[in-house]
Amino acid sequence: MSEIKDFKVLKKINLTLPHDINGIIVCPNERCVSHYCVSKFKSDINRKNQILVKCHYCEKQFMLNAK
Repeated sequence: MSEIKDFKVLKKINLTLPHDINGIIVCPNERCVSHYCVSKFKSDINRKNQILVKCHYCEKQFMLNAK
């Protein structure tokens, strides 16, 4: 990400993924108690630079697809 002012790049900012993700993702596991509402997740990045999230309740890990 870049900070731009008057069509000039002032500085570059490296974005990082937060460790805890709350209130954004619904658990895709149909047996999870949080399947019908937003839940808490822990995030991680694997060796292939894919974003993985782990549900706080059922502890299943899922790959997060950015669209």
